[in-house]
Amino acid sequence: MSRAKDFFPIIPGHLHNYIVENYVEKRKLQISDSQDSMYITPRTLLGIIRTAQAHAKCRFSNVVEQEDIDEAIRLIDACRESFNETLEKEKKNIFGHDRSQQQVISDIFKVLKDVCTNSAN
Repeated sequence: MSRAKDFFPIIPGHLHNYIVENYVEKRKLQISDSQDSMYITPRTLLGIIRTAQAHAKCRFSNVVEQEDIDEAIRLIDACRESFNETLEKEKKNIFGHDRSQQQVISDIFKVLKDVCTNSAN
């Protein structure tokens, strides 16, 4: 009887570029979309890889297929969408601050900046 924990999926070389291309495309979207809602980091790339491997394990496979990568990307995108919808509904930013907290933080930074600028002169 097979158990998922007995499998150690690897990603074949021909899929490395596929993963990187998807990651780079998401980074470009992040840069062109000035919203805080889409935050893509190298950890996102690692998340895609790990989730694709987990998906392959669920299929009891030692090889990651393109369908595993596509599903990993879909899952990560769905989680991100859900998170962004919750933030929007609660009117919070990616750090969990509501608009009034954001204004207080901005005001504090402005005061600190003025103090630093004035003390340097």
